[in-house]
Amino acid sequence: MVVAVAVVAIAAPAHARPRKFAAGLRSQVAAEGSTTVFVKLRKPLLPRGAHLAAKCDAVAATQSRVLASVPRGDIHVERRFDSIAAMTVTVTPEGLAALEADPDVELIDPMATGGGALGNNLPLIRGDVAHHRGLAGFGATVAILDSGVEVTHPDVAGRVIAQRCFCRPNCCPNGQDQQSGAGSATTMQSHGIHVTGIVASAGIVSSPGTAPATKIVSVKVLDEDNRGFLADWISGLDFVILDRPDVQAINMSLASDFTYPGYCDKPDDPNDLNSFVVAFAEAIETLRERDVPVFAAAGNIGANFQISAPSCVEDAIAIGATDAAGNLWRGSNVSQAVDLIAPGVAIESDGVRGSVLRLTGTSMSTGFSTGTAALLLAMNPALTVDQLEDTLKRTGVQIPGRQAPQTFRRVDILAAANDVWRNTQPLLGGGGRTSDCLVSWEFAAPSATAERPIAGATCRDGDTSCDADATPGRCGFDLQTCFNHVDGRLPECGTASPIQSYTIGTPRSGGDALDAANATALRNALPQVPINTPGECSSPLRFTVPVGTKLITLRAQATDGRKDSDRLRLTCRPAQ
Repeated sequence: MVVAVAVVAIAAPAHARPRKFAAGLRSQVAAEGSTTVFVKLRKPLLPRGAHLAAKCDAVAATQSRVLASVPRGDIHVERRFDSIAAMTVTVTPEGLAALEADPDVELIDPMATGGGALGNNLPLIRGDVAHHRGLAGFGATVAILDSGVEVTHPDVAGRVIAQRCFCRPNCCPNGQDQQSGAGSATTMQSHGIHVTGIVASAGIVSSPGTAPATKIVSVKVLDEDNRGFLADWISGLDFVILDRPDVQAINMSLASDFTYPGYCDKPDDPNDLNSFVVAFAEAIETLRERDVPVFAAAGNIGANFQISAPSCVEDAIAIGATDAAGNLWRGSNVSQAVDLIAPGVAIESDGVRGSVLRLTGTSMSTGFSTGTAALLLAMNPALTVDQLEDTLKRTGVQIPGRQAPQTFRRVDILAAANDVWRNTQPLLGGGGRTSDCLVSWEFAAPSATAERPIAGATCRDGDTSCDADATPGRCGFDLQTCFNHVDGRLPECGTASPIQSYTIGTPRSGGDALDAANATALRNALPQVPINTPGECSSPLRFTVPVGTKLITLRAQATDGRKDSDRLRLTCRPAQ
């Protein structure tokens, strides 16, 4: 008889693990003849940031060498990962011995399992205010690895842009271990439907989700009992890495059955490593290098110093849960590896057959965190994972842990959004459903001290750090416009077409000389149409605003029919 095995490659730790697998595994394979295990190979030695194709080629070469080292009758390939040096195989006891002898094989473990980390809490983290200010996640795309989705639910209808399934044994909708295309993530399990709603519900049936305009890539990795194999979760990450470059954040409301202290991929004792943890670490590292954050649930057994995989991986963003009052929930796992906390108790969201239900767990808090990331990435798709994580932590509300001096940061959506506008230069503006691929207002020389709230700038008359006009009673802002951004992460922005026309709308101040000066500045700075160069910007221009607020709207149309707009709010406060 044979044994199903999964294989992953990674560089050896400084102190190699004395044994490649647990002492009882050999006897288990001999006795059962068909034990499923997961094997880690050595990670190909490539420079950090190497091209994905080169990594995939190196992974395939390592896999092939390992397979060639085992007699053909003693090994059968079940699944080969592409970007992660891993494969699921079936081996005899003799095949297991051959794997142990191969220098490219580093760790072998039995197949492991896990499950979903089971009113509306948006006001607690100020998501409702963010929505009122126009933040909805337009243009952002997230992948949700869970039990699946109900594409006909009114709250997500039309926004599930891709589906995939990795679910053993034979628990994909087609009755097999894998499925792709429409219907492949279909489920009647409420967990995935509920989490998807927390991330992106339109609020038609249930409460609004965190990012109600976000597009969804749904990957089914749990069965209808809300259980799944970690190897399938790794397959889901591999799929996103290889096939979905448009995904900007990943939600894993999933928790392994076992927990770890600290960072599980960097334990004090190398003997504590296992192949699944290292595979997760390899995949999440690859995604982080591409600036795709992975949000993962800490788990729900109330542990004080341990959390589940994959949240325990250092490069993952580990999420704990708060109760309805905003304090740490007693059922949430916590450890030094937890990065953020968010609402997780009695969360109202979508259910099966278009229903509404309430669920509790770090799964829910992970959905809020991923949705918040989608809002921020829609504002500025150029944010790196480091910038995003730093923003969420720095702006979060400090919440005490169970034991002093332990504290955690609870997500604050509005504070994080304001911080993005103040401290980063958004690649694309805010105001159009296509994320301002065609046109955007930008600041030619934004001041480090100028207050920059949502969709605009505020300055006090006479404050030389932001007021470029010396005349009392008005503020001068240095601006420019940019056209035809090409950003492959946003489908609407992936191509450039000539801008054939644009218009500018500005409220008049009474037809005085100030309006005339602004009109002249705009006319002299803006390029002539058609605008053929991607990313072309106007000359810097000085726009002067009397005490009060002005809205400038720039609209553009491309030759391929796309239309876009960006609004800019400029406020001049009276001198003190």
